[in-house]
Amino acid sequence: MKNKLLRVLQKEDGVSLVEVVASIVLISIILISFFGFFTNTFKFNAMNDDNFQASNLAKDWKNTVRDYNWQEIVDPANGFIKVASYYVYESNVDEFNLKIIVNEEPEQPVLDYFAPLRKVHIQIWKSGQLVSETYTYHESD
Repeated sequence: MKNKLLRVLQKEDGVSLVEVVASIVLISIILISFFGFFTNTFKFNAMNDDNFQASNLAKDWKNTVRDYNWQEIVDPANGFIKVASYYVYESNVDEFNLKIIVNEEPEQPVLDYFAPLRKVHIQIWKSGQLVSETYTYHESD
């Protein structure tokens, strides 16, 4: 048995150049597909991080606008500018551009015992693309 194994090993001439090149090509194809997967994963994670930050920023500003009284919104010293029938606030927060649009005219409530509400549209932009947006209402004074 030992002699048979030695004869088989002695007959082995080695690996041909074609086999080496074929194995390198195969390994390269597998590695390129893995690198493409990891690159897309990193891009997707960065995009999700931006969406998460933008959503939190929109939520924070939604609460801030709700806390304002109407006189604070119409006061130009607070940064809101009247454009047509809206009050618009624009600002840069970290790497995001924030835009808040508040309707000047309140919407009439469906039932009389509700206060009239003004619609507030909050947009978060990054690099010219809309990342997040939300709506809320501001209670009229």
